[in-house]
Amino acid sequence: MSNRMKTAILAAVVLVFIALFLFTHLRGNIEYVLRSRSEKVIAMVLVGWAGAVSTVLFQTMTNNRILTPRIIGLDSVYMLIQTAVVFLFGATTLTMMNDTAHFLLSAGSMIGFSVFLYSFLFQREGRNIYFILLVGMILGTFFKV
Repeated sequence: MSNRMKTAILAAVVLVFIALFLFTHLRGNIEYVLRSRSEKVIAMVLVGWAGAVSTVLFQTMTNNRILTPRIIGLDSVYMLIQTAVVFLFGATTLTMMNDTAHFLLSAGSMIGFSVFLYSFLFQREGRNIYFILLVGMILGTFFKV
């Protein structure tokens, strides 16, 4: 079976599951339920796409087929920053914060932390990508919840 055929079959299966998720057990206000479920499907597709693109980028940059952002520890850095935001500002402030402000705070903190860490590591170790991977794996283990 060719790769195109496998991809077409996989796409058809995904579309069937999306249709099942959207249209089964519809109760109450159908317009509201469909809108809510559609937003969830769109969010899942966007997160899946972003994860796939970031994985391909990491694998291409390092020429390593098993590398993912999780191995480098970026998801653990995100959890650390979210914990620090709750610790510094409190849970009440975080729940009352505007979604856009919370996103910008989280994204800015992650970008700042990553730029600081990796620029420091690149300067010190002469751009050795394997050292960066090792440090990322250690930080991922260290910050893991």
